[in-house]
Amino acid sequence: GSMLGILIASLALVRSGSDASAALLFACLLMLKHIFAYIVPVYFVYLLRHHCWPQATGGEQPGAGSWMPRGAFKPGAFLSLTAIALLVVSAAFGPVLGAAWLEGGAGAAAAYALQIKGRLFPFQRGLCHAYWAPNVWALYNVADKALLHVLKRLPPLRHLTASASTASMTGGLVEVASHAVLPTIRAPHTFLLTLLAMAPVLVATWRRPRPRAFLHAVVYCQMCSFMLGYHVHEKAVLTAVVPLGLACLDTAFDAKIYLLVSWVGHYSLFPLLFEDREEPIKVALFLVHVVASFVLLDRHHRRQQGVGARQVGVAFGLLEKLYLVGLAPLYVFTNVLHPRLFRAADGSVRLPFLPLMLTSVYCAVGLVYAWALTLRRCLWEPAADGKGAKEE
Repeated sequence: GSMLGILIASLALVRSGSDASAALLFACLLMLKHIFAYIVPVYFVYLLRHHCWPQATGGEQPGAGSWMPRGAFKPGAFLSLTAIALLVVSAAFGPVLGAAWLEGGAGAAAAYALQIKGRLFPFQRGLCHAYWAPNVWALYNVADKALLHVLKRLPPLRHLTASASTASMTGGLVEVASHAVLPTIRAPHTFLLTLLAMAPVLVATWRRPRPRAFLHAVVYCQMCSFMLGYHVHEKAVLTAVVPLGLACLDTAFDAKIYLLVSWVGHYSLFPLLFEDREEPIKVALFLVHVVASFVLLDRHHRRQQGVGARQVGVAFGLLEKLYLVGLAPLYVFTNVLHPRLFRAADGSVRLPFLPLMLTSVYCAVGLVYAWALTLRRCLWEPAADGKGAKEE
């Protein structure tokens, strides 16, 4: 919570034009939690273009929307950002590596650095967490399982399932697992895919570094990291939900994205509260959040839209409504029917991972859709900034 608060403060400083202060807070945040490393590219691109070419930003000013700024580069601004980054990194790692250097020389310091790297990036834990985060890799895993099931029943293609014994993603264990049919995804693949997914918004941020649009770029990059990252925890969806909460008052489209990500993201966390005594309170809090967030945002945007036919509030399409309503039967099956229908003679429950897999995959479908909406917001909804765009 406190780290998300620091992120909000940094985003607020960007919105107010205090780039150096925003960079300082973000650098501190990065040293506190390395999960925010995924949004380093968008911060770097925005601060470099907006802070180091300040007269080439926003509206109709020279250079806006072009690849190369027409204004003069400000080396002092660039050096100030560099100094901020080096100062924070030195304060975080300097005492540890310095003490190791004094005790054992350069070799000991290098060993400490490698140990820190291993703890920050534990690639031996596998592509997915024990409970699959609702992202692209959950869909990839279930597609692999489905293909394996089909190929085993087709004699001419059974040889393609020779490595099926290595595919153990549903065992509930934190380990490196290989896929049975589809290519196995490793950490470098996820980093490359994440960067490629971010590329369109990074380019858009470079060409038009607007403070108001920066928030949406950060949200999209956070969604990229959640959707394509390596060994993503399910709770990481909150790193996108909270910044979206800052934008949900801007337009009805922003509100819809926030509600989709917030509702589906919070529902995906239900399996983390698995005790019977927790069931009533988590359901009650979720329903209160759903009703209150929709009513308040819909009322706000109806007032913003004025009187008449344009007053539609926060509108969901038919398929979106059907998907959201589908969370109810999903809950009934995973929490009520499954423990009864799959109970074995000895009292144990067969297929214990099935409720987790269904929850993860169903929520992944909705979050992938919302991810696409965040990309649309960054690239094809420039007019949605409305009056705020003129203020920049």
